[in-house]
Amino acid sequence: MPEKRPKAPPSPGFFYWISRAVLVCAIILSLGAVFFVKVQAEGFLKSDPRFFLERSPDYSEAPPNLVLEGVVNADREAILALFEPDLGRSVLWMNLDQRRVSLLSIPWVADATVSRLWPNRIHVRIAERQPVAFVKLASHSHPTLVDAEGYLMPAPAKQVFHLPVVAGVSPEIGDEVRRERMARVVRLIREFGANLSLVSEIDVHDIRNLQVTGQFRKRVITLKLGDREFGLRFTNFINNVDSLLESAPVAAVFDMRYETSVVAEPDPTLVPPQAPAPEPATGQTAPVKPTPVKTAKPSANRKKHVR
Repeated sequence: MPEKRPKAPPSPGFFYWISRAVLVCAIILSLGAVFFVKVQAEGFLKSDPRFFLERSPDYSEAPPNLVLEGVVNADREAILALFEPDLGRSVLWMNLDQRRVSLLSIPWVADATVSRLWPNRIHVRIAERQPVAFVKLASHSHPTLVDAEGYLMPAPAKQVFHLPVVAGVSPEIGDEVRRERMARVVRLIREFGANLSLVSEIDVHDIRNLQVTGQFRKRVITLKLGDREFGLRFTNFINNVDSLLESAPVAAVFDMRYETSVVAEPDPTLVPPQAPAPEPATGQTAPVKPTPVKTAKPSANRKKHVR
């Protein structure tokens, strides 16, 4: 008995192809209509004055629909100058990412966000850097501050900061070196706590041996603290400051890096106390002759160990 072959599907007819063509045309027309509406709407948003970033009637003030938040020490005029090309134009034209990058180049600005609020408002939020110290500069230039990341900023004229001075983070060194040194300074500041008020200068030229300088018992003293245990070593000096200064009356530097002793280095500008001259016998007059005081220059190896 012969096998029955399956029937071939009927070929699509004329009306099938017509329906497909109509569907494709409808899709094309819909996309064209959407594109046309988009172009018209965009043109309307860019040209209608109701969406413009207005200029301020007073040149010294910010535009009425440009809101700035978080600006304390940053240059407000420099921030407003970045938005000068956007005044009198629709906020739709503004490149928000480009404006944010420009804001980050202004001193004191650590981070910034720029938002577009319809119909015609721009909101700018600034996060400022937090200074941790002044920078000791060789030249008598404008006071400069530095933050924890080693970023240098000009000190504002109207703001008062009670911060120590750091030597060794000048603009001449590289950013990476300055960042590494400031990491040590921040750790020292954290370990010192309230004792930081006793310090006037922190020297971080050598990150393996940080030094601090302050006035103790009317003497300017420098302490060598090494690269760790800054707070503990400083506290040890404070707890024994009277005995240390008494046992080393001409010392200007105390090395606190040793566990069992303190090394005192003499100051060549100081004169050791002299013993009082004996008084002449009763009824006798001794001639007064000036006695020159000779002070030998201390050698590099001449140090006094105070235990």
